Amino acid sequence: MYRIFVLWLSFICLACPGSSGDNGAATELLTDDVTRTDSLSIAPYFKGHGYDPAWKLTIYEDRIEFESETTGFESVMLPHVHPEKDLGKKVYEGNAENTQFRIEIAHENCSIESSNESFVYSLSVSLLSENSKAPVLFEGCGRYITDIRLEGRWILTAIRDSAIVQEAGTENLTMLELAPDGNSFFGFAGCNKIQGRLFSEKTLLRFTDVVSTRMTCPQQSLEDSFLEALGFSTEYKLEGNQLILSNPVSSTLSFKKEQ
Repeated sequence: MYRIFVLWLSFICLACPGSSGDNGAATELLTDDVTRTDSLSIAPYFKGHGYDPAWKLTIYEDRIEFESETTGFESVMLPHVHPEKDLGKKVYEGNAENTQFRIEIAHENCSIESSNESFVYSLSVSLLSENSKAPVLFEGCGRYITDIRLEGRWILTAIRDSAIVQEAGTENLTMLELAPDGNSFFGFAGCNKIQGRLFSEKTLLRFTDVVSTRMTCPQQSLEDSFLEALGFSTEYKLEGNQLILSNPVSSTLSFKKEQ
């Protein structure tokens, strides 16, 4: 007998936004994903923009790019620095190209009236050049971009430290299929089908709004362990074709990408 239930993951979802605006609706400025063949071909993890005057910011693992219509700040390449936390904000601060910069990203609802865009992060960029007497402030909104490398079907290989052996081609493999472009996922937990939302913030990855069909079967204990570990997963890392989910205490789930 089937019934639908919602697994509330409030323990690991402090400040998780809902599906509306989470890693945002597509916009021309924010979905201009850069594909490069040179040494700078690293995917960005945050994009933001604003208007009046128009500007945009893109943060990569190795650099920060800023473009605007403001004289003197048409195109500025900044070094990537480790952000510090300041009153709930992430702050990137440093110097480059004779420019001092301070970038603040705050997790709060943000909208751009001129384009009817809504986001869950506000953004401010302060730039001071050697020719300026005072910093120039740019304010707008932004979003984190879920790692496109997560896309695909991932087969479960371990729950915490316990290996899970699953033969390729076996029907109903315990797995997750991730769709970072839409920040969603679905899968099979051992007995039941599941689906839900992804919340990503650089190396953070949370599985929220999880919904499942519910039926009792011989694999129930495996499924319960799988769903519990999924609920406590807050971070991820990729090692070749391996996806490892974890939290600050320990690893939670391991997967191998289906070829």
